[in-house]
Formats: sequence, structure tokens, C-alpha cells
Amino acid sequence: MSEKCNRLSRLRLTLNQTAQEISDDYCEGLASKYCYTYVDEQKDIEQISKCAVINCDVHITSWDDTVIANSTHPEYTVIDLGNISSINGDLNLILDNGNVNFTKIIANELKEIKGDFRISGLKKLERIRVPKLQQVGSQEADSVLNFTLQDLPNLQSIDIAPGGIELLSNSTYWRRPQLSIINTGIQKIDFLNSIGSGDASGRPSYENFTVTGNPALTRIDLPRWLSGMELMLIRENHPNLTVAFNNLQHVWEMEINHAQSILLPRLTNATHLNIINNTMESLNMSKLQRVIGNITISQNSRLSELAMESLTSLGYFEGRLSPAMGALRVENNPFLLNLSGFPNVANVAYTILLKGNFTK
Repeated sequence: MSEKCNRLSRLRLTLNQTAQEISDDYCEGLASKYCYTYVDEQKDIEQISKCAVINCDVHITSWDDTVIANSTHPEYTVIDLGNISSINGDLNLILDNGNVNFTKIIANELKEIKGDFRISGLKKLERIRVPKLQQVGSQEADSVLNFTLQDLPNLQSIDIAPGGIELLSNSTYWRRPQLSIINTGIQKIDFLNSIGSGDASGRPSYENFTVTGNPALTRIDLPRWLSGMELMLIRENHPNLTVAFNNLQHVWEMEINHAQSILLPRLTNATHLNIINNTMESLNMSKLQRVIGNITISQNSRLSELAMESLTSLGYFEGRLSPAMGALRVENNPFLLNLSGFPNVANVAYTILLKGNFTK
């Protein structure tokens, strides 16, 4: 869209519109093909929440807490999106000044967001309520999802539809979906379903999945996650964390630490696996067949059983060596005495480092 067209189509919420103007002209404008709106006043929320369909991005940002920080009015502790049922664009709630008093985000009628969903910087936020939300993202051309919950240290509850939220994207080799849950207070992640198939060839999407710095998080349980992952980074969460991806088969790079249990029963292919500083007693990846990069299993204080009996080689891709890859490192796991968990590994392209009190 040209800059001129962008200026003409940009809609600005003001404090001077009447309720009738909002219900007629404003909602009609937000339902038009091209619109772009920023929300940065409480009155703006009241205006936009009267509309059912918004065919543009919604940005709630740069809130001026000098006006409302000491307010006791309930509308200044709740962001209520009211009648909005469909957003055919992004929904971004990003407040740089995290001292505002919002404790709840409510969107009781919201069913779909066909773009990014990002909430960041609301330091007092405790609850997100989206009981009808079923879809985030889109499989339209060049639609690459960004789902982010970040810097929400008091967020404990996310109320969603019984079937969970379906994440959709149309990824390309250079543009990957991003899922980030960082520095929040949530206790479990079980409300997300797999990102839908990626490109026109039907290959699965490979997304970045980052879950770090969530001290209350004790469970990541995503049984319907079917697609592969380019990056899985899970670290510095609750020390009793359970990680369960019962259907995940492919991952490019995985790093997991501070976990009490890791369940990846169908993982078949990987490039790099880093299982470091965990407290699980056993690690079973019996379906893992091929690693074209490196495996590091280190500093797992209680690990005593290790099973990768289907793995045959490291550092080989389609019969060829992978440059500077193919390392097996098993070290500083004080209770791991038995290395018989690799019975079929015949070729390691680069190096083997074994350090411990192994008996066999």
C-alpha cells in the first residue's frame, strides 16, 4: 500500500467522537479493507470495543501512566475488548512503561486473530480471558505468526476455549513463525495447538519455540503439536518442569535445562540436541534415528538411564559428512554409570567426549 493510501486509510481514535459516531462511522471504518489503528487512551478502548469486526492491526501501546497510575477506577485495571469477535490483523498490547495498573485483559467475544498476538510489559497483569478464541494466525500467503507473552511476571491464568488455540502460519525458508513465552508467572502451557502446515508444497512449518525465565512454570504439555521446530529453547523455568511433546518428530536445534521430566517419545530426526543441567532420572529417545549435528548430555544431576537405541550415526546427512559436526558429548552426569543406551551408533563424524564413572 502506498504512503498516500496509508495516510488516507489510517484511522486515529480521538476523545471527541460521540457514541453515535463511534457506532456508525468508526466501526464501519475499522471493518473496511484498509485500516491501521493505535490505541493509547482508556477512552480509545471503550470506542474500539463497540466494534465486532476489525480488518486491520490493533496496537495498544505507549500508555501514559502519569494520568492513570494512581486511579482507582476499575476501567483502569481492566482492558476489555468488549464486542470484538474478529481481528483480521495483529493484536499487540505492548506497554514500555510497565507500571500501569492493568491486572486483566478480557476479550469474551474474540474468536480469531488473523495476525500476530503479542502482549508485553504489563508488569501487574494477572489474567488473560479469551474463552472463545480458537485461532491465531493465518495460512494466507506470507503470513508468518508471532505469538509472544513477555515480561508479564504476575500473569498466572489464561482462560481459553476448551479445544485450545490453533496457531496457523504460512512459513517460508527465510521467515519462521515465532512463539515466545518469556519472564511470565504462568504455571503451565497446555493451551496451544500445532502451527498448521507451512508452504504450498505441504511441508510442515518449522518454528522457533522459546520458553525461558518462567519461575512458576511446571508443565509444558502440547500433545497436538505435530509440526517440526527449527529452534526449541526451554530453560530457566521451574526446576520441577515437565516437558511433553508426544507427537513432535523433527527439530533442528533443541536446548532444554532445568527440567524434571522430558518426554519426546516420537522424536526421529534432529540436528543439535543439548540436554544440560536437568534433574530427570531417565531420558528415553528410543525413536531417534538421525542426528546430523551434535549431542550434548551434561550436568544432569540425577540422570541414571539413557536410551537412544535407534540412533546409528552422528554427523552424516544423506550419506555425506556434515562439516565440523557430529560430536557426542556425555559428561558430568554423576549417576549415569551405564553407556549402553547407544548400542547401534556405528559412526561419529567429529569427536566423542565421555567423562564420568562409567562401568559399561
